[in-house]
Amino acid sequence: MLLACIACSTQSSGQRAGIDSLLNVIAKTKADTAKIGLYEKLGEVYRFNEKKMDSSVWSYKQSIELNKAANYSLLKQCWDVAAIDYILFEMGDYLQSMKYAVEHLELSRQLNDTGQKAAAYLVFGHDYRELGEYRKSLDNYFKAYSDWISLQKGQHERQGNIYITLSISQTYLRMNKPDSALIYAKRGYDQSIADSAGPIILLAERIMGDIYFAQNNDEIALRYYRQYIPDYITYKEKNRDIGFVLNSMANIFMKKRQYDSAMLYAKKSLANAIKFHDQQNIYSASKTLSVLYLPKSSSDNVSTFPQPELFHGKADRLSISRLKKQFLASKDDSVKRAASDGVIREFINSVELDSAIFYSQKQLQFIDALKGHLQWKIWVRTGLASLYSTVGDYKMSLKYSIEELPLCEQIKDYLQTGYAYSGIAVAYAGLGDLRKSLQYYFKAKSAFQKIESGHWAIQNIAETYLKMHMPDSALYYNKIAYHIADTGHNQQYMKDFAIRVYGAICQEKGEDETALSYYRQFVHDFFSYNLNNREIGRVYFGIAQVFRKHNQVDSSDFYASKALSAAQLYNDKEYTYLASDFLYGLNDSLKNESLAFKYFKIAIAAKDSMSSVEKIKQIQILAYQEEVREKEQQANEAKAEARKRLIIIIISSIGVASSFLIWYRLRQLRLKYQTILEQKETEKVKVRYEKQLLELEAKALRAQMNPHFIFNCMNSIKSLIQQREEDKAITYLTTFSKLIRTIFQNSDKREITLYDEIETCKLYTQLESMRFGKKFNYQFNIDENIDLKSFKVPALVIQPFIENAIWHGIMPKEGEGFVNVSVKKGREVVYCIIDDDGIGREMSNQNKFKEKSPVHLSKGVHLTKSRLELENALNEKYSTFEITDKTDEAGKASGTIVTVAFADY
Repeated sequence: MLLACIACSTQSSGQRAGIDSLLNVIAKTKADTAKIGLYEKLGEVYRFNEKKMDSSVWSYKQSIELNKAANYSLLKQCWDVAAIDYILFEMGDYLQSMKYAVEHLELSRQLNDTGQKAAAYLVFGHDYRELGEYRKSLDNYFKAYSDWISLQKGQHERQGNIYITLSISQTYLRMNKPDSALIYAKRGYDQSIADSAGPIILLAERIMGDIYFAQNNDEIALRYYRQYIPDYITYKEKNRDIGFVLNSMANIFMKKRQYDSAMLYAKKSLANAIKFHDQQNIYSASKTLSVLYLPKSSSDNVSTFPQPELFHGKADRLSISRLKKQFLASKDDSVKRAASDGVIREFINSVELDSAIFYSQKQLQFIDALKGHLQWKIWVRTGLASLYSTVGDYKMSLKYSIEELPLCEQIKDYLQTGYAYSGIAVAYAGLGDLRKSLQYYFKAKSAFQKIESGHWAIQNIAETYLKMHMPDSALYYNKIAYHIADTGHNQQYMKDFAIRVYGAICQEKGEDETALSYYRQFVHDFFSYNLNNREIGRVYFGIAQVFRKHNQVDSSDFYASKALSAAQLYNDKEYTYLASDFLYGLNDSLKNESLAFKYFKIAIAAKDSMSSVEKIKQIQILAYQEEVREKEQQANEAKAEARKRLIIIIISSIGVASSFLIWYRLRQLRLKYQTILEQKETEKVKVRYEKQLLELEAKALRAQMNPHFIFNCMNSIKSLIQQREEDKAITYLTTFSKLIRTIFQNSDKREITLYDEIETCKLYTQLESMRFGKKFNYQFNIDENIDLKSFKVPALVIQPFIENAIWHGIMPKEGEGFVNVSVKKGREVVYCIIDDDGIGREMSNQNKFKEKSPVHLSKGVHLTKSRLELENALNEKYSTFEITDKTDEAGKASGTIVTVAFADY
């Protein structure tokens, strides 16, 4: 044994050294074409030697990326994609496999390679089969078969045809058509024997076993399975398929009640599945083992079920003591965990759940203290959540299920993620929140469906809808659950669970005859397949209710008594109360006083037991609801306060920034003025003009962005915040800050581009429009042939005319107004035209005369005229503006047109 261990260790070390050597060569190789081959070799080593499928896929992807970048070989690219899609299928990642199969098919068509096209169709067939799309699977298999037949080159193509034949057989088996499956399986089996095709023979043996297993011919199935195992070793196969065979053998032995053999093969199946990262068989083997660890019945008749004391007996104290000593003595974490599992299992099997919870908490402390072992941390939390749910402590169950989720996400364990969501759903159902329970069952369904059908989540969704008295929705999901169970392999207990729910749905809808047919089917299957669970009591009670409704008293009494016996056997307090209370009412109506009193006492005892549990449950519900309400209130208050604080900070920051920029600008102007005074005497005339120009610029700046305008903008923002129109306030504030920034960026420049000038005017007009609501509309029309960014104009020269149009033309007008700003190209001149439909200059002057304290006084037009005159004098340029009064057909004033002409800027 020691020599074998040393040999294995040496072989593993050699493989590791080979991988390291390849990685070193790749790192040193500079030519991409050489690296492509090395990455392909690395992918093969990972795949066939190390069984590290994820690493193999990574290697092939590196090869593909280099191939595409170098445009090296389409054929090699096709081969690498083919390797990836099949490896992903083997790993059970069917959706990703299908994604690469699409690329595989496209490349094979470009190469006109019939063999590769057939291989792509084959992978499609595999993926669709595992995803339950059996018709699409068959369609792709037959396409692959047709392409392979057309090659007819030799032994390779013949074996490919045999493989496809066997794949078709598997699909028919999944479709619950064993006769069709057997036809193709026998054909494939005979051809593989004739050709001595080792790996194909193995597949044929496995499929033949599966077909006979599905037909309940267990002995013939075992014969094929037993032949498969030595052939697997003989042909030196290394793949996940043996996991299916081992798990099927475990299920056969479980059906035959040979539990030791069943457990042996289930454990081997699980070990193989873990080795190959085979999520499908990890789930199947784990599920088989979980059933095996449940208490077993030794009888097929409900009347002679094991007595309750078999389930409530004391735990084996000697065994527990031995396991505790093993835990303390061992230094191996795996041994410690196995020992603590054994202790917990002893208490669970004896239904000493408080002790099971206590030791599970101890196990949690031990495992959480370890570095790594995320899977262990998930499993122990799953167990605790289940235990707390069983004893009715749903708040604690919810806590541990929620703790599982981030751990599952770290290792992308979708199966455990599904269990965690299911645990949360069970807890919410226990707390009376069926809506939330349903929400998490749907999340569990999504998680499960990443690796398998999600059957149990779908079944629980159906039953939750039934509890919510929504039979149509329950029926929809129960049909899906039944279909999955019916087309699956060895899923009888899943089928019968769905049959029981079918009966309950029909009973809810008043379809009593249909309900009875489903209930009778369940009872038949219960004894035929040794299902041994509490569902039988619920079915009996449903039958009793139907017969009572139709006044068939004897039948009702018979099935109610069976329901009570089953409920007491499985310690189902809810149905113990319901059945005994039903029998009390039935016997009371028949004047059977002694029996009525007997059932009355049972009902009272069950109700008292349920009441104490219900009180605890109600306390948990109230505490949970209060906790949720407080958290929601705190979150809402914190959110509102944070938003308010943010807006105040932004406004304050803009105010401070604006004040600083104004002060800084004035300081710059003073410094500039001092510099001008120090210039030579010969430049006095020019200095005087520039001094006047600077003073006018400062006045124009204050006139355009005076404190009155800033104050009005701030008040508008404040008003919007007080009215809780925070989105509008933020929009207004953003526009205002853009205008401030633009003004101060351009205010120290004598000339700016016409583009910047127009953008400033747009921001100003937008602010005024937002401020006065629907008082006026505006439009900017710019000639696209003008290069605005290369045409210079005096800074901040157009805005005063727009301001004049709004304040003195539009604002005094009754009703809405309109301002149109257009820029046009003339002969060596650019015209900027501000056209409004206000009251006109004459009426505006009259209004100013009447008002004692005008709301807005604009000096911008006068200052702009002075600026243009100074610019013309200093720079020998010609710029001017003209104001034209508009009149309507009756000769009344209908607005003003201002035309500003810029020449040679």
